[in-house]
Amino acid sequence: MDNIPVLGIEEIAFEVKDLERSVAFYQNVIGLSLRSRGPQQAWFRVGQQSLALFATDRAGSGQHFAFLIPREKAEQARRALVAQGFPEETMQQDDGLSVYVRDPDGNKIELYGKRSNA
Repeated sequence: MDNIPVLGIEEIAFEVKDLERSVAFYQNVIGLSLRSRGPQQAWFRVGQQSLALFATDRAGSGQHFAFLIPREKAEQARRALVAQGFPEETMQQDDGLSVYVRDPDGNKIELYGKRSNA
C-alpha cells in the first residue's frame, strides 16, 4: 500500500469521569473555547484542531487521536487496513468518514477523511 497522506492531527479525544468538571477545567483553567456540546460529550477548538471530551465511567481507557487525511482517501485507507488483517471499524460523520485502527499497544488511532466543504 502507498503511504496514507496524513495532512495533520484533527483531534485529540479523552474519556472523562466528570464532564462538567472537565469542561470547566478546559474552559476556565486552560482557556479553550467550547465549540459544541452534547449530553455526554464536548468539543473545544484548539487552533485548527479539536479537543473532544467523552463522559464515561471508565475514564482513561479510550483516548485516541485523529490524523486528518483527504476525504477521497478514507475509503481506500479502510480497504487497505482490512486487507492487512485489521478489524473494520468505521464511523460515518456528518462532515466525513472516520476509519479506526489500533497500534501494536492497543492505542486507538483515527484516520479522519473530512469533506472539503465541511
